[in-house]
Amino acid sequence: MLSREANDLDLLFYSEIKDIYTVTKYWEDFKQELNVLEIIYETLVYKKIKIKK
Repeated sequence: MLSREANDLDLLFYSEIKDIYTVTKYWEDFKQELNVLEIIYETLVYKKIKIKK
């Protein structure tokens, strides 16, 4: 009985860790996309300023 409860706890912790890993991975992907958008935005702003001069 006790080993079954311990096994259930292991599975619970494993799923929690997996969820944290998934969220972290999504967050990293999101940050990369934000970085790309920021570069595009800066490029557009730079070109706009360059054209105005």
